[in-house]
Amino acid sequence: MRDVLIDGYNLIRQSGKLATHERRGGLEAGREALMRTLAAYRRATGDRVVVVFDGDESVGFVAGARKQQGIEVIFSRFPETADDILIRRIRKKHGKKAMLVVSSDREIQRAADRNRITMVKAEVFEKEMYRRASQGPEVRGRAEEDPEAEDVTYWEEMFRTEKGMFDEE
Repeated sequence: MRDVLIDGYNLIRQSGKLATHERRGGLEAGREALMRTLAAYRRATGDRVVVVFDGDESVGFVAGARKQQGIEVIFSRFPETADDILIRRIRKKHGKKAMLVVSSDREIQRAADRNRITMVKAEVFEKEMYRRASQGPEVRGRAEEDPEAEDVTYWEEMFRTEKGMFDEE
């Protein structure tokens, strides 16, 4: 299990599917589509997911944090932006191995790199998110019981990590 910190609107706007929801139904439709998919991803992986959005009271966003479908959802409060929250959380987790930051924003990427946190571009995570979400939770149970050595090696190389990086601290 790992912590996944997501730049919400960045992921929506880098995704063809999610951006379509936003274009057709507005910001709320894009967020709802993202949350449905992330909930399925979370059930399949067991990862702890935090998604951060820019808040804007004029369109009904409630600033602050709440849980939705097992996912921590944070809306920024003016004058703070979602990027400010993401960077602050990245700094607090400096060097944490079992953490993944999802954003295609260069400033967020630089902050993750400076703080030795694994990061992945939104468009790359999107593919993995949909793949894992479609597999369902039974995959996680099998993987935890008897992970294939090839799978462990693949992911360690993929994230250039040391063995045990996803073990609880």
